[in-house]
Amino acid sequence: MKHGGSGRRVVLATAPSPNATLFARSASVQSSYAHQAHDHASDIRILRPPCRDDAAGARRLCLVVGVDSTSGSAEIALVHSAPELATSLDGVVPSRTSGAPYDSVVQTDLRGVVWISQLGRLIGCLDENLLEALSSIALSNPTNERAQDDEIQSGSALTGESDTRWKFKADEGSVFRTLTSECTAILIDGGTVCGIRPELSTATLAEFDSQDGSAVR
Repeated sequence: MKHGGSGRRVVLATAPSPNATLFARSASVQSSYAHQAHDHASDIRILRPPCRDDAAGARRLCLVVGVDSTSGSAEIALVHSAPELATSLDGVVPSRTSGAPYDSVVQTDLRGVVWISQLGRLIGCLDENLLEALSSIALSNPTNERAQDDEIQSGSALTGESDTRWKFKADEGSVFRTLTSECTAILIDGGTVCGIRPELSTATLAEFDSQDGSAVR
C-alpha cells in the first residue's frame, strides 16, 4: 500500500469499542491519514460489496485513505451520516467542509482494504488539513489545535455495552468485515478467493461519479 505524509502509524486507542480488535489488526498495516495527489485519496465515495452481482449486499460510505493501482486495492475508513452516534474515535466532518450533501462521520477504528472496483460515486472530498485532523482523532488526541481549527469534532467515548451506541458500532463492524474480507484475504492474509478481478485502475473511478449515491447510511 502507498504511504503518504510522514508515514506515522495510527495506533490502537484505549477507549472501549466493539471494534477494538479490528482496529488493532488494521493499524499494523496502515499509515496516517494523508493526502496523496492524483490517486483519489481524500475522496468520500460509495462503497459496495465485493461481489457486484450481490444486489442485496450492504452499501456504505467510505473515506479513501490511499490507492494502490498495482494491486487494484484501496485503503479506506468506513463513514456514516449520523453525528449523534459518533464516538471519541469518530471524526464528524461538516457538509460545508467536505462538499457532501450531509455531515460525514469518519470511523477511524474501522479501517481496511477493499478493491478499487468496490468504489462508486464521489460524494465529497477532504483536504490535507482535514486528513491530519482525523489522524489526531485516531491517535486519541481530538483536542489537537488543527482539529479544532478545521471544525472536525469527535463524539464522547463509549462507556461499555450499556452505551446506546455500542450496538450500532458493533453492527458497523460486522458490515465492515463483509466489505473488506475479500480484499483482506488476498492482500494481507495471503488467501485466495475465486473470481477476484481487481483490474480496475484509478482512472476508471470517474465512471462511477455519475451513479446514484442515495440510500446509504
